[in-house]
Amino acid sequence: AKELAREPIDAGLGGDPCRTPPLPAQPTLTASTARHSVPLLVHFCEVYNATYEVPRSPSSSPSSVVSAAESATTWLDKRAVAKTLKALATKDRSMSMLDCDAPLFELPPPDLLDRKPAARGRGRRLEPPVSMGTFRRSAWLLCTTLHAANAGLRDFRSRSCGEAAKARDWPEILRAVPA
Repeated sequence: AKELAREPIDAGLGGDPCRTPPLPAQPTLTASTARHSVPLLVHFCEVYNATYEVPRSPSSSPSSVVSAAESATTWLDKRAVAKTLKALATKDRSMSMLDCDAPLFELPPPDLLDRKPAARGRGRRLEPPVSMGTFRRSAWLLCTTLHAANAGLRDFRSRSCGEAAKARDWPEILRAVPA
């Protein structure tokens, strides 16, 4: 089936949200830009991930095959956010993404769209890499979503957490990994 919302991404017209955050502070949308834009609505119902090759260091043994140990995965499981925050909370205080001292989402590497998909798993449970098209779609969605969520949280906190919050640099360390 034809997937109209993904065609601009597949054609490279969605920009690179991993290098450049995709949303300006006040987006303006006209009838002409709306027809040529990337999707404006995402139905977020899955666990999204992008498993990618990590560049070899000069000390790595030469081989044309990248093992699972030489890959990394960026995850976003909306159901894991609350569990991760619960693990960060203290016994006296729970934590929410809207809290002034909560971390922001960890961002993928800025060159994620330039990387190659890698196998995921361990030992005999190693899954082959996804196609480049699937990888690019997942990477685009992850970068767009994580940058947009962090921008929204920064904006909310700068208005809700007092003067000190406006200059604060929240750590981007929250990893929403499925259990």
